[in-house]
Amino acid sequence: MKEKLFAIADGFLPEGLSDNDAVRRARAAVFLSWLGVFFTSVMGSIYAAFGSPWSGTAILLITAGLASVPWLVRRKWSVFWIGNVLIGQTWLATLIVVTRSGGFPSPALAWCFLLPLCVYPVGGRGSATFWSVASAAQMLFFFVMELSGFQFVQDFDARTLSILRISGFAGVILATITVLLAFESARAASALALEKAQRALERERILDDVHDGVGSQLLGLIVRSRSKSLPDAELLSGLESCLDDLRLIVDSLEPLDHSFELALAALRARVQARCDASNIELNWTSELELANELSAERSLHVLRAIQELITNAQRHAQTPRIDVSVSASCVLENGLDVTVRDHGKGFDPTQLSRSGRGLKSLKTRARKLGGELLFEAAAPGTRATLRFARQAEPEARPTSR
Repeated sequence: MKEKLFAIADGFLPEGLSDNDAVRRARAAVFLSWLGVFFTSVMGSIYAAFGSPWSGTAILLITAGLASVPWLVRRKWSVFWIGNVLIGQTWLATLIVVTRSGGFPSPALAWCFLLPLCVYPVGGRGSATFWSVASAAQMLFFFVMELSGFQFVQDFDARTLSILRISGFAGVILATITVLLAFESARAASALALEKAQRALERERILDDVHDGVGSQLLGLIVRSRSKSLPDAELLSGLESCLDDLRLIVDSLEPLDHSFELALAALRARVQARCDASNIELNWTSELELANELSAERSLHVLRAIQELITNAQRHAQTPRIDVSVSASCVLENGLDVTVRDHGKGFDPTQLSRSGRGLKSLKTRARKLGGELLFEAAAPGTRATLRFARQAEPEARPTSR
């Protein structure tokens, strides 16, 4: 049943609507309009039939406005303004009905509790706050008038008023429950759509990583192997590099329990084994509570950079020891410094452009992180520092109503 209602409601949504929040608001607007048409048409008919044509007319005018909501949404009218205008119309109708049914004791005054609840799914927190204040002001007005002894018009006798009070309170409770259910259903559907979109983006990211990383490495190995210009040692080294890259991609995946700490620990275990095999001492320190703010994509860039720097030190530095640290940057506010230092023969940092140590890839990773890659002589050895902000700068998005 719920799926059928969603299918019907989605038929009124504008074509090409992809923003999840906009979809949720539009769907909630259509659901609430259907609920409102039923509720107001019944109450308007009852009030008119029981002796208050002014009240009935005011309520049925709300019904007409609510009935137009799917049509307006379909034509891409702003859901925000549609919701607020209709709530304003309901606020005025409540004022009319209460003045025609005895003032503060009127059962219609209970409708004030519905206004913020109904506008929140389509107008957001700001609209709900505004109409909460407006509803409170209306209730306070009638309460003050009651204390002052002012007598409002009473279109109903005592028995009819009791019936209206019971039916009104029951209607408010039923409407509140229905609004909450509709809002929750729309929210859950929006969350599901967002999850699907995130999974699609994650799949695309993994495919790009495999294509640009492992794929290009394997292609290079295949080309050199076919030309018989690839020594066995280089083939083994290349295959190990591909395997490491695949492991990094897996480690950096972003499930609900994504943890950069775990990915970093997995990398450390693999590196430790290779350092032990090469009789290289590995010292590793990290401030993981800072690094855990990294997204999966940024984590992968950092992990690859650490792996490449350590591999370069193992292959070229002739070092007895490698120090790795992940710490808060002492230069960049809200930043991280990832440092890899060897204690080997070192090299002249001014000759980096001719060093042939895979620095192009490392600089590309630094650029994607929005940071910088620095090299300096450490006497003995070389210190490489990758410095970047913990969180990427948000992209500017156009706002719309």
